Amino acid sequence: MTSYFKYCTNLLTIALILISCNKNAENLISPLGKGSFTFETEKYEGGIVIKIPSSSGFLNEYDVSISCSPGNAVLIYNMPNSSSGNFSIYDAPSVLSTNKTWLGVVFQPNTTFYNPALGGMLVSSSGTITKTGSNSFTFTCQVYYQLKPSTKYTVTGKGSY
Repeated sequence: MTSYFKYCTNLLTIALILISCNKNAENLISPLGKGSFTFETEKYEGGIVIKIPSSSGFLNEYDVSISCSPGNAVLIYNMPNSSSGNFSIYDAPSVLSTNKTWLGVVFQPNTTFYNPALGGMLVSSSGTITKTGSNSFTFTCQVYYQLKPSTKYTVTGKGSY
């Protein structure tokens, strides 16, 4: 689990530095990329999308985050490199330290879904990323709190970087 938190911490640190979007904001333009996500029924729009080298250290692999104010973010680990196609998002604990794609969702204190008592970060159970271009994507995924894996939540989103 230590390496899992290292992955999350690296992307979250970068995401928090680059925050510049608001819940339900309208079409903010970012030179870094833009995106949005919906968690259950709560929408986060105008997000900044960044792409960084794999936090797992895999060559030619990248992680991507969609960051929204006040620090809520979707983190996609090992984003597929293809310019088109559908790709699986895997159950996070089963693919840590591999180059398979998984997803995490982070909410900050005083936001609707922040829940450190259940493990804090929500992690992917299953889902799909659709690459709509070499640097653009959509996704839909089921996620859960680490300490309550039987309760699933839906997160969807899109972005470009």
